[in-house]
Amino acid sequence: MSRFLRSTGKPLFIYAGVVQPSIVKTLYTSGILKDKDIQNLIDFCYPLSKMDPGPYTYINRFKSSNGIFYNVFCLRDQTSFIINHNNKAPSKNQQNTNNIESNLNLNEHCSLCIVSEYNEYLAFEEILKMTRNLLLNKVEAAEMYLRNIIHENYYRSNEKIWNCLQQTSKVSDNIPLKIIGLLITALISDTSCIVVSSNLEKLSKFCYELQFLICPLKWHHIFVPILPKKFIDTIQSPSPFIVGLHRTLLKKALKDEVDGHLLIDIDDKIKIDAKKIEVFPNWALSIAKSSLQSNELQDRQTLIMKLICKALGIQMSNSLQVTVKRINSAMNNIHYQTNTFSCSLLNSRTLISFFDAIKENTISKEYKKMIERSCKSNVTSLAIQKVDEFPITKRKPKVHETKANFIESDSGSNSINSSS
Repeated sequence: MSRFLRSTGKPLFIYAGVVQPSIVKTLYTSGILKDKDIQNLIDFCYPLSKMDPGPYTYINRFKSSNGIFYNVFCLRDQTSFIINHNNKAPSKNQQNTNNIESNLNLNEHCSLCIVSEYNEYLAFEEILKMTRNLLLNKVEAAEMYLRNIIHENYYRSNEKIWNCLQQTSKVSDNIPLKIIGLLITALISDTSCIVVSSNLEKLSKFCYELQFLICPLKWHHIFVPILPKKFIDTIQSPSPFIVGLHRTLLKKALKDEVDGHLLIDIDDKIKIDAKKIEVFPNWALSIAKSSLQSNELQDRQTLIMKLICKALGIQMSNSLQVTVKRINSAMNNIHYQTNTFSCSLLNSRTLISFFDAIKENTISKEYKKMIERSCKSNVTSLAIQKVDEFPITKRKPKVHETKANFIESDSGSNSINSSS
């Protein structure tokens, strides 16, 4: 993440504040979010009518008026903060923003929130905790801390936060490998997922882990880690989605039939109800359930490449260039039946972006690493691997030699149709 921050020049976050069900108190703002956006934060910081008092942290995601999606990190706290900014009366503009910057209600619990384009959960959790501690002492100290921590030289000097930013996103070891395989298969074929839990912290973390499962591929569809009650109709969307649903909203959300989705219950043991989706073919289930030796990134990427190659009917080579060549050639010539899993997989938006990327002369480092890792872990015979890696000169038939057309049969053997 640190390399990305330096290359883009973007700050660590763009907004921080204290939120109550009808009041928002700003502690830091870059000015990017408009008053309407800040007011809308209430729905995402308070996705339920009744919230547990805390303390606990959770993440949500919302779209601002400028069309950019941001992650909202929340620390739900039992403490009520006195933030009156020296008891100054709200300005005329502030009075017209529907309780934005009004004094907080001391009889209500609060949620501290940070809005950022980045999703490093552990780092923002530390920043929220520090902000909370400073607020209990002095508001100005918290505001100064937030103004400083967005700068690289400041957060680099904080060892705990810097270490969190350096960590790569990991998938929990508590998820069984067979379930990880099934989830990856569902995600890269653009299958909608509804995640259910009675714990907001657990719910939001799991939804983000779903995205990490298919790294470096990207989920290009609706993503709401905690679906606010106000937007419950989202799950009726015909577009693919990943939605986190608090258990209290499950009955209301599924009162109408929701087609083609995975229902993932993560309370206690992880359970998947896949009755409402088209059953994956046996070859996909076999790869999904047996290919993973661990939940490490390399194994997950190898599983993705195996599914792609199987759907295309090709073999991976031990060479990056040859594997890319085979994929591109197969995509240009493949014919498949509609309404099949292979069709859904190869035409998913998640994979189309990958196929488009490897058509370019320069493949991104992330995709190159994924293919190279898969090639190294793939075990195939040298005869299969090397066949495309050097030119083969075709011998011209003699005048009296019989011509033969070789046609690959369904079983994979070669049959010969002779003609004079």
